[in-house]
Amino acid sequence: MYQLIKGFPEQLEEGLEIAQNSSISKPSHPLHHVLITGMGGSGIGGKIVANLLQDLCKLPIVILQDYHTPNWVNKNTLAIASSYSGNTEETLSAAAQLIEKDTHFVAVTSGGQLEKVALEYGKDCIKLPGDWPAPRACLGFSLMAQLITLEKLELLTTPIAPVIERVISFLKSEQEEIEEKAHQLAPLLLNQTPIIYSSPLFEAVAIRFRQQLNENSKILAWHHVIPEMNHNEIVGWHQSYPQYAVLMLESNLAHPRTKLRTQFVRELTGHFANAVIRTKAKGRDLWEQTFYLIHLLDFVSDFLATERKVNVMSIHAIDTLKQMLKQTP
Repeated sequence: MYQLIKGFPEQLEEGLEIAQNSSISKPSHPLHHVLITGMGGSGIGGKIVANLLQDLCKLPIVILQDYHTPNWVNKNTLAIASSYSGNTEETLSAAAQLIEKDTHFVAVTSGGQLEKVALEYGKDCIKLPGDWPAPRACLGFSLMAQLITLEKLELLTTPIAPVIERVISFLKSEQEEIEEKAHQLAPLLLNQTPIIYSSPLFEAVAIRFRQQLNENSKILAWHHVIPEMNHNEIVGWHQSYPQYAVLMLESNLAHPRTKLRTQFVRELTGHFANAVIRTKAKGRDLWEQTFYLIHLLDFVSDFLATERKVNVMSIHAIDTLKQMLKQTP
């Protein structure tokens, strides 16, 4: 996994090229909304896209992680279905409904049933390289496919490819420092249950890190966002929790009131948690800071797996569940 994480900037480059060279047809009806569906490592890209584009996309973006599609989906919907294997059953179920509802449908996959369905119905398909060992290691491919699809359909207020190229250059220049910082952070989470707090700007990053801790490091974790957690979760901090380590994802881009609230949460949890770890996003804007944190925290999850002496690639529980589902049509 280490080499896959280290190659993230190059994967972004390759993903950008693949997406730019893929054909995306023009919609036959006006587009009013965007729906992105996908699960796990194939689905997190949609959440990150929605976070990144909240001020740049002309249409609302809705994330679906279920078998059933919302009633409002129709011919005016751009639907992007992301499944690296192409065989994720929830995504295939949603894809069938999205095609039936005559959405402007785009598949993002390395093959499998999703590619077959897209080709059968004459839908667009961005074909990803098929030789990667895990969907969670293919984030760069799915991100680029979704972002460039939105750009090609003229749904963004600014060209996005130059921004991505700048981000890639930034990551390459910072990678040595990022890896060194990850080596410092990982031991702080050993034998702890991480609790990840961020502003809404980086909620998708927090979710990504939680997922990476689950799959790579083989530990439980949870996340919440400030200010929402100020209206509920802070009340739970009323006694000592020596098994918890709070990781604060902080940024100079957060709303001034959110910064004040973050300071309060930091001080409050400092009285009760085993540790409070501040991780500041580096970069000039939301894009650089988002990708900086993704790259940093991916490394942390891998280094923590090494500290815990676990097999970073094993996903036994998921494999067992899939076998059970196959036996129950």
